[in-house]
Amino acid sequence: METLSRTRALETYNAYHGRGGYLDGSYLDRFGRETAANYADRQGVAQYDNQLKPACSRYAGYLAMAPASRQTDNPLMQAVLENCNGAGVGIGPWMISAAQEFKPYGYGLALVDMPDIEVPASLQQQIEVGAIPRLSRIEPATVTAYSIDEVGLITAVAIEQMEYHDGIAKTVKRSWSQTEWATYIGDILVSSGPVIGGKCPVVPFSESEFPLDGEFSSVVGLSKRLYNLESELDQVIRNQTFSILHYQIPAERDINMINEVAQSVGVHNMLAYYGNNEPGYASPESDPAEVIAARVKDKRDRIAEITHTVAQDSAVPQSGVSRAIKFQELNSSLSSYAGKMEDFERRIFDVMAGVLGLPEGAVQVSWERDYAIADEEAEMDSLERMQANGFPEAAITEKKRRLIDLLLPGMDEELAAAVDQQLNEQDQAV
Repeated sequence: METLSRTRALETYNAYHGRGGYLDGSYLDRFGRETAANYADRQGVAQYDNQLKPACSRYAGYLAMAPASRQTDNPLMQAVLENCNGAGVGIGPWMISAAQEFKPYGYGLALVDMPDIEVPASLQQQIEVGAIPRLSRIEPATVTAYSIDEVGLITAVAIEQMEYHDGIAKTVKRSWSQTEWATYIGDILVSSGPVIGGKCPVVPFSESEFPLDGEFSSVVGLSKRLYNLESELDQVIRNQTFSILHYQIPAERDINMINEVAQSVGVHNMLAYYGNNEPGYASPESDPAEVIAARVKDKRDRIAEITHTVAQDSAVPQSGVSRAIKFQELNSSLSSYAGKMEDFERRIFDVMAGVLGLPEGAVQVSWERDYAIADEEAEMDSLERMQANGFPEAAITEKKRRLIDLLLPGMDEELAAAVDQQLNEQDQAV
């Protein structure tokens, strides 16, 4: 059995959910000369700006813009498509949610499980009582051991997590193989049974090979470094940007004049000074804060680059070519990821088919591969330039079609036909 880096998986979980060391400040590095009190104070005020979860959500949103196609003639599989987790969630939303949750790691695990109820003899009753396979995700941080075969399928997996039983938190261990499953509370076996279908019910997903890091995985380390840098910047601002009142004492004046000045400021809210010795404020150089701020920006820019975040910065505008390349990279990434999700979903249905005693291929799955996410503003500008420069109307009409597909993704067939007809009528009128 192989072991999974639970520490790495937990760091990814915490970065994605903003928990663990981002909640209690333990992910902050303590300075060499920083006192325990100052470190605790900095931990108390540090704020984690989660860059990872929004990026994964946005990425999954792009996938959802082109829904996958699923077809089956089997009533049981159709019931699974409509309610795949026992809580009324269809397979489409469940897979998009899984795509988002897997993205920070670059891999993931799904469990195909049958509810602990008696399966009725009638097919209709089986559907009505929900005696059909259910899907759930396994958090990578809970995996203690696994084994995988030469084609990338899980043959055995073990997890360990805290669960509440009778109101008491207890360590629960669960394991699945190709032949049996078992549940332990502590070291006591509480339940076990045979695996139906001859396949391990835990199905792996991976962008490359399970369990290697994926495209967004490096954001985890960058998030931790950014968290530290922003805390350091806050510390510099808090400790070094409060100006200090200073007053130059003339050489001929007695040093006790300082007491007079302090009393004057404190009692009368004013400061008396003599001759040309005007008081002022001593403030530190801004260089330390500027250096840290520049490093913060570098880390944010790198995260945006990794996560295919294309945003127009008014301070530093990007060229149209640069933005177009970024969208091409995004579309390429989406196409690759969708292909991996399609393979993952097919493996899930193969396991379900074994559980239900059906042949493989009971569900036909096809994920979109031709993504065309584009810069809406740039596309609108392109259309205006085409119109201003007298491009043929047929070319302008085709450009409008592409813009409509971009701005109104997922149109139903009736609406799409109506829009296409109106575009043709406009083209003919010209």
